[in-house]
Amino acid sequence: MKALSAALERVRAGEPAALKDVSRAAMNYASLLSGHIGKEDDILYPMAMDAIPEARWKVLKAGFDRVEAERLGPKRRAGYVELIDRLAAAYPAPELVRPAGGMCH
Repeated sequence: MKALSAALERVRAGEPAALKDVSRAAMNYASLLSGHIGKEDDILYPMAMDAIPEARWKVLKAGFDRVEAERLGPKRRAGYVELIDRLAAAYPAPELVRPAGGMCH
């Protein structure tokens, strides 16, 4: 993020050549996030699902649903879902390639 912020500051200061650095830093950050999310999806969440009893998951899910309803409400949530759908259509992401055995062996 520091590299991206610094490159953006250089662009704002009138240095158009810094756009390449913005692009490079943004791609590096996207790669970092992709790896992070992959580890969550393939390692952390499955471990949590195995470690937390189903009855507890139901309590947690009900709590998350309640907080979401209180803080967002259905109309606002629908707006976010619609925004995500529009962004996904406008900027399709390549499919992630992951090892057949998952991220951890």
